[in-house]
Amino acid sequence: MPLDNENVQVLQQKREQRRQEIQNQTYLGRQQQQWQQERDVLTQRAEEVNSRLEQGIPVQWKQVNGVMTLERRKASYSERKALQNEKSLLEAKQETREQLRQRRSSLSDTAARLGLAPEGADQEAMEKKLLSKERKHLQASLADIKAREKYMLFQAGTKQAKLWAQAQCQQERVDAAAHYALMMPVGSVERRRAMAVKENEQIKLNKLNKKLKMEKMPQGPERENAEKTFARHEKFDAMKKLVGAFKKANPLSREEAVYRDERDDKTYVNKGRAFFGGTKPMYIFEDSQGQEFLYKEAINCVGFEKTQGALVTEAASKLQQKLCGDDHSIPASAVRVNGKIVGSLQKKVDSWREGDPGLPPPDLFKWQQDPDETLNADTPQMEEIRTGLLREHVLDWLLCNFDTKGENFLFDRRGNLVSFDKEASFSHLSDKDAQDMSYDYVPHSNDTIYNVIFRRYAQGLQKLDLTKTEQFVEQVESMSEQEYMEQFLPMLEEKYGRDTRKYHENYQKILDRKTQLREKYRAFYQKLLDERRENLRKLGKADDTQDARNSDFLR
Repeated sequence: MPLDNENVQVLQQKREQRRQEIQNQTYLGRQQQQWQQERDVLTQRAEEVNSRLEQGIPVQWKQVNGVMTLERRKASYSERKALQNEKSLLEAKQETREQLRQRRSSLSDTAARLGLAPEGADQEAMEKKLLSKERKHLQASLADIKAREKYMLFQAGTKQAKLWAQAQCQQERVDAAAHYALMMPVGSVERRRAMAVKENEQIKLNKLNKKLKMEKMPQGPERENAEKTFARHEKFDAMKKLVGAFKKANPLSREEAVYRDERDDKTYVNKGRAFFGGTKPMYIFEDSQGQEFLYKEAINCVGFEKTQGALVTEAASKLQQKLCGDDHSIPASAVRVNGKIVGSLQKKVDSWREGDPGLPPPDLFKWQQDPDETLNADTPQMEEIRTGLLREHVLDWLLCNFDTKGENFLFDRRGNLVSFDKEASFSHLSDKDAQDMSYDYVPHSNDTIYNVIFRRYAQGLQKLDLTKTEQFVEQVESMSEQEYMEQFLPMLEEKYGRDTRKYHENYQKILDRKTQLREKYRAFYQKLLDERRENLRKLGKADDTQDARNSDFLR
């Protein structure tokens, strides 16, 4: 539930915590500690970047003569270029933070002149004067940023250079707004307003970073798709802004909002805006154990309420866990405030990064834009990925989810393939073309990764062991009707009402996708095998479809 509605106890605890902080540490001391922590983070990353430039990219730890040694490889040209760019950015950030620190040094002089009290109400009074001083420093900083941006834009010779300059200066505005917001009293109206200003600055920065990323892309399918997506999202954002002017703000869509889930008696705190693509605002929440979650508002792409979207996300997560298991699923649940659904919470899963176990996984988003031989490799990793994509296709077919582009898949820190963003499930449940499997049905603006894979398989270009699908079909068939349908009942009731004609019609349509699963796969796969055999013949290659044809699954 939101902090400003019923969670008075949380607010009182925050005020008491604030009082204790004032007693135990001076205002300037807290700011000094914060600056020190930020400086240490930047310094540590700068040292890591320099190490990679000078010594190479870390690969793995090896024991040599009884001593653990970090094996490195020489950075490629593109990697060195990226590292050099990051080094420049880090140096600019360090310089900017030092300038801000120097501007704020006058706070120490002010505190000395005022004889800052160590604790109590006098401390609060002194802080008000210091905050007033800080507002003036903020205004001066913003004026400096504006002047520097004007000069940098004048010096920039290309569109990419101009966007880079704008993004650098906008990052400084975000930093300045963030520091100012943190200085406001916890729970105050001033702090909430300052947090909102910071979020708006972050949104501007995110758009600039997207433009800069697109400008760096070479001409081709990936850039063309990115530009179309950006233009489409710009239209959606404009419509959401218009709709938002006439409706009440989401109670949890602000930094430091608090939500308590009465079902598991857990409390979650909003840590700020998240930018992971998509058309709906997202925020990062954190529970008491430090686990992060993504919160997405229960609205459609133009800002109107769509409560069933959160319930679809919850239902899809439950089915995903049953079919795919814990290693390949993401827990998610609908969020209710005062009995009303306002959004969904989904566990934040970090993607595989350099240094994690195993080999680097493929980028499925890039592969879909420009398919190559990556997924055809005869390695255990690629065989597992191909099987994983067949498993995910079973899940998305059951959910009637065709919003399955490559960017809706990730590999977690252990290399496990996981799919996400199932909110579009069942939106085409009654479409005629959604009743049978194919590789040319595209109801959304982007093609599905499954269409690309199955099309390439039929063309004789992609390896797939279609018989691997049977194990997932058997899992679904082993579920009783009650076990299978129980996760969809809240969604059906919310959208159609309890025990209505529409409710029963759509209940049956969802159930049919389960009961007809084997039949649908058999028909689709036999068609794929026929096309593949003919195309392999045209390519002068041997027919490799016989084993699949003779399997019990497809016979």
